[in-house]
Amino acid sequence: MTKKLVVVCVAVGLWASIPGIAAENPLTLQTSIPLPGIKGDFDHFAVDLDGHRLFLTAEANGLVEVFDTQTNKLIHTIRGIEAPHSMVYRADLKRLFIVDGDASEIKVYDTNTYALVGHVPLYIDADSQAYDPETKLMYVVSGGREAHTPYSYISVVDTTQSKKMADIKVDANWLEGLALEKHGPRLFVNITA
Repeated sequence: MTKKLVVVCVAVGLWASIPGIAAENPLTLQTSIPLPGIKGDFDHFAVDLDGHRLFLTAEANGLVEVFDTQTNKLIHTIRGIEAPHSMVYRADLKRLFIVDGDASEIKVYDTNTYALVGHVPLYIDADSQAYDPETKLMYVVSGGREAHTPYSYISVVDTTQSKKMADIKVDANWLEGLALEKHGPRLFVNITA
């Protein structure tokens, strides 16, 4: 592992030392948006490009904040979520799918009115997710440590029907991030346990 880390560090160092690479793509802070009254971390973001909105989960506050990306102003607060984690925004349906870990479900909101329009039951401690825009399937991690089970689940949710289709049982009590292969059928899971 040390050899791999050294190789990666050397490769990154060489890439960064190529003349012009760093100068072509500098990152600069454009603006800061104050968030008074918000405590704790932000778990995830989702974006509505056409509607110029950024959705932000304020997990410890039980809120999803909605910002206008043109003005950087807070335009709405979605309340009634116990522990909002990851989200998926479906522009074609004008729906926001919020994984609520403490409620063990996905809450579905109409993003025109911000009204709660559906629930998809999951297992205890629903958290990370990955979304496939081609199939419209959402894969959500749940179970494990908080459920006091030696296994976890990856639930497969059809976002078009707002319905759980299947569960994949994983013999580990702690799963975290998920990633879908861009040009293939594989789903990768971080087995933290």
